[in-house]
Amino acid sequence: MGMDHMSNVVKKVAGFMKQLQEIRFRAIGSLYKARDLQSDVLFLPTEYKGFVIGPTVMRYFSMASPRIAYSPKSCGPFLSDRDLMHAATAAELADFGELKRGFHSAPQTSPKYEGVAVEDLPRLEKVFDRLHAYLTDLPKNFPRGSSG
Repeated sequence: MGMDHMSNVVKKVAGFMKQLQEIRFRAIGSLYKARDLQSDVLFLPTEYKGFVIGPTVMRYFSMASPRIAYSPKSCGPFLSDRDLMHAATAAELADFGELKRGFHSAPQTSPKYEGVAVEDLPRLEKVFDRLHAYLTDLPKNFPRGSSG
């Protein structure tokens, strides 16, 4: 493959990436074909025919984690960054709660605790708790539409 051909390929890929960056949606979530969602799933329509914004598939809200399978989660779609971060910190706090409860009742050799530094849990939980409280108070301190 010659340099001119490689240069053209890079320009085309860059053009596609620029087009993708210019697409804006009115909510934060994952993109679905409307027909692929169950009728009880919350979603918002888009201007793109047949596509909707539904629950996010971000790690925070994954049902795959053995620790947080039963933790309550708001999976979106979210109308703002603040709403997304509030739900994400709530999911992390639920994860910490499950982790603490399970750690004391399960052997420390359980695979679901692999990579967990137990001594860091109190500090990490405090950080997420403070962030969650801050995000909860944010609308009171800075209502939507306020400047400054």
